[in-house]
Amino acid sequence: MFKLDRIFILSIFSLVLFNACKKKETDQSVVACVENFGWIDSSASHPKNAAYTQLIQGLTDKGMPGISLMIQDQQGTWYKSSGYADIANRTKMQGCHLGKIASVTKLFTAVMIYKLVEAGKINLDDLISKYIDEKLIGKIKNAEKARVRDLLSHSSGIYDVVFDSEFILYTFNNLDKEKSYEKLLSFAFGKNPAFEYNTKHSYNQTLNHVLLAMIINKVIGADQSTMLRNEVFNVLQMNSSYIRPQETLPWNQIAKGYYDYRKEGVLQDLTPLYTGDGKGFTGIYSNPNDLRLFTNALYRDKTIISPAMLTEMTTIQGIDTTMGCAGGCRAMRINVNGNDYTWYGHPGGEVNYAAGAFYCPDIKATITFIVNYGVAFSDMGAYTDDYYDFRRKVFIELSK
Repeated sequence: MFKLDRIFILSIFSLVLFNACKKKETDQSVVACVENFGWIDSSASHPKNAAYTQLIQGLTDKGMPGISLMIQDQQGTWYKSSGYADIANRTKMQGCHLGKIASVTKLFTAVMIYKLVEAGKINLDDLISKYIDEKLIGKIKNAEKARVRDLLSHSSGIYDVVFDSEFILYTFNNLDKEKSYEKLLSFAFGKNPAFEYNTKHSYNQTLNHVLLAMIINKVIGADQSTMLRNEVFNVLQMNSSYIRPQETLPWNQIAKGYYDYRKEGVLQDLTPLYTGDGKGFTGIYSNPNDLRLFTNALYRDKTIISPAMLTEMTTIQGIDTTMGCAGGCRAMRINVNGNDYTWYGHPGGEVNYAAGAFYCPDIKATITFIVNYGVAFSDMGAYTDDYYDFRRKVFIELSK
């Protein structure tokens, strides 16, 4: 880990130098937005208003820049924000401000795969070599064996480039430069697999979903972002959702993304950062209300994919059930007063943002949130523990 941490810190310093000399599209100041979600806000009358408000304010009081949280349960829909969307300009965080939802993007990619399965254009047991150029498949260990369902359930064992030193250095030395699908795959060429194929489920941050996006591209004959826009965003009226870099983003509505790489309480603006945006595993920008529309359509109303496909998505296919890795979604189990509650959805975290979208059928409740601070992994910056503590507490509070 020392080598990785050292490379990471050096990369951040190169990022700081980069920031000093180049104008970027993300430099726009964030402005106040209009919270028009289509209903009268009754958050103040929600029976848990005080508890939820204390949770988000407690997080920002400790130094986290900003958060927007939305909760829909049998008492109604509650939402509030705390902190700042733009620290330099003292622009307060609002529920209508957008943030990068990071790995929650994987849930959208999975939905598109299942829609293509429903249409008879993909079989979950197809080898991915049916859709991906054999010249690329031959350079990535385990790829020649992997099926579509193995990518969804994280049982492929394909190398995860998120911890690769070359990937990290390239990302931070090319801060606002888009990576191609092939470039992302290249960081895995010739590398040993993460584990032997189909021996367990172990969450892959990157390439499983890059390959799924490439499969969608092949099947529809266009970039997967077109299907995302036409068959998900537009259908669900997610009018405040975008995918970067394929679409033009309203940067003055997007909360700045920050990170404290020295763990000293000094926030660095990392808004421009490209990891692998728009390639299946990250790149969507949205707000909690749009995420609520998507989460409800998927898990509660079961309208975006069929109940049969939802069962495929939420069923862990043997091997090892400890990871909660099902067919493209994550399952979080929360024990409250001796009762287990299962939340289906996906968390997301990068070096500049975090997010979450979850639904619990046991209590018919939806949680969505956006945080403009990087909490991709544990021990990241000064506020990581506070963030995970907040996330745990909000699930517990809602499950009481």
